[in-house]
Amino acid sequence: MLGDQRELGIGELGRGDSGHGARGAHAQRGERAMALDRHAGTRKSGAPPNSVRSFRTAFSWFAPLVAFAAACAEAPPPPAVSGVPYVVLVTIDTLRADATTPYGAPAGDTPHLAAFARESVQFERAVTVMPTTGPAHLSMLSGLYPQQHGALQNGAPARSGTPSLAALMRESGRRTAAFVSVHHLSRGTLALDGFEVWDAPEEVRDGRDTVDAATRWIDAHRAVPFFLWVHLFDPHQPYKAHRDTPEAIRTELAAYDGLAVPGRGGFAVADVTPAQQAKLALLYRADVHYADRQLGRLLEFLEHRGIAERAAVVVTSDHGEVLDEALERYRYGFDHGEFLLPMEVRVPLWVRTPAGPRGV
Repeated sequence: MLGDQRELGIGELGRGDSGHGARGAHAQRGERAMALDRHAGTRKSGAPPNSVRSFRTAFSWFAPLVAFAAACAEAPPPPAVSGVPYVVLVTIDTLRADATTPYGAPAGDTPHLAAFARESVQFERAVTVMPTTGPAHLSMLSGLYPQQHGALQNGAPARSGTPSLAALMRESGRRTAAFVSVHHLSRGTLALDGFEVWDAPEEVRDGRDTVDAATRWIDAHRAVPFFLWVHLFDPHQPYKAHRDTPEAIRTELAAYDGLAVPGRGGFAVADVTPAQQAKLALLYRADVHYADRQLGRLLEFLEHRGIAERAAVVVTSDHGEVLDEALERYRYGFDHGEFLLPMEVRVPLWVRTPAGPRGV
């Protein structure tokens, strides 16, 4: 079982030089990025049995991780496939690890992620290969670094012949579908093989609409094994409050009623006031909570349809987000992609399999 039989030994992530753009810095980071330790059959030296496990991970081995989770879980598939019949990957865009309850955020911010984490293996040191949506997702879905699959910015496609987790799942006998919330993760943009259905908006859509589309597809295909990718974009700029934003966040936001804030981040927010910074941070929390609710709807649907107990479910993010931490030094904030700062490269990662291990 994952965590019981093996640990992944990963080299140290080099600290990103803040003076380089994301595309240039990523090339420099190639030698510093984490690499999968091939010696995966034993525990780290000196680690006692059942000790708290820590993992360092780069998304270059994400695809093998999902395939391994599907193969190792102990649940009899309905039709004949190897491993669990259902494999579900959920990516929540722009989600900082420390913005979630399991990684230290307030209990009311992400209650559904907290409940899911209690049933999963939580990875404490997971990092993205690049804090940019398209390249990071292509790495997750191919097992390659951006230099290898060829996409170094949003809108860039994968090179012809890029291996695909979806294609692997389809060859295994599973139906495959992707439901994404932003246009630059569409089939026409990423150009990755393997998904029979690839449902994407022309621009951006609400996570609720994405989950609704995914659940309709699940209902039509739950009698057969499948691999499903669901992407939520809600924590991305421009941040906003929602009708179901927790009362604690609403109360704090009330102090800033009428205060205008920028609708985009990056270097454009270099001169925001402390009050604007506080409001933007609260609105980001509100968006994270909203994405958590949509994840909760999806997980509840899988439970009610009897799929969850026979599914390997992976929840993660493509990258984090810089809030106000870099404003003083770099005059940059509430965005991602220009640097390799810890808060934008560290991501949350949970893996849940039937009868699988739990813990950190």
